[in-house]
Amino acid sequence: MKRILLLIIIQLLYIQTTFAMSLAELQSEPNRYTNYKEVQSSTLYVDLNSIQALRNAHPYYTLKAKIYFVSYASDSIIEVSETYNYNYNQSFDSLVNKALQLYPTYSDDKITDWIFKEAEKNSGITIGSTSIKCYNLDGKYLNDGKPSYTKNVEFFTNEFFVASFIYNKYYAMKFWDA
Repeated sequence: MKRILLLIIIQLLYIQTTFAMSLAELQSEPNRYTNYKEVQSSTLYVDLNSIQALRNAHPYYTLKAKIYFVSYASDSIIEVSETYNYNYNQSFDSLVNKALQLYPTYSDDKITDWIFKEAEKNSGITIGSTSIKCYNLDGKYLNDGKPSYTKNVEFFTNEFFVASFIYNKYYAMKFWDA
């Protein structure tokens, strides 16, 4: 019985290290891991191969993707599997069309102001985390985090732009034109 338990533990450790993520791997495959945003102490990568559609029921779309947050200060990589829900009625094109129908005599500036106010009320995007894994920069598995949120994404935030980027990459069309 001890021998079986030991074999299971060894196999689990092998599986865990097989899927470890290192900074070298993120940097060595730029066509897969897009360096989306870089600041002094961190970098955000999007795994383009992980993007998959869970729902295509116009105007509602759901995509799943893996995001990697690299923190140089804490020597860590956080892998987050996220689910993005989109309401295309709140997309840039939909809001422009709606504004032009409702306010055909408005100037371009007034139309733009109306569009931004509508998007600030409801960005049309919600996000939820489904799994979180933590590694050091060398790829050593540290622990699993607890998926902790499902929330509305605020307009013109980093989360909004990442969600829009993922939508744009998957569908080859823009959710928001910024």
